[in-house]
Amino acid sequence: MKWGCKKCGSCCVILYKYVYGIDCRHYDNIKKQCKIYNSRPNICRVDPCKVEDVKLIEACKRLQKLNKEV
Repeated sequence: MKWGCKKCGSCCVILYKYVYGIDCRHYDNIKKQCKIYNSRPNICRVDPCKVEDVKLIEACKRLQKLNKEV
């Protein structure tokens, strides 16, 4: 299955809320898209249809939880 990014900003919202529990500072709430899309970091370059990317998100979430516990 191939996934095509529509630049809708859903990944920004889901990734940051799900993993970090905060709003992404680069997400434009008015335009509903990433302000730095072309130069976004690798963590933001996820493909929800790739098992590797889902595992990366899960690992980041676990790490974030551990950091909060320390």
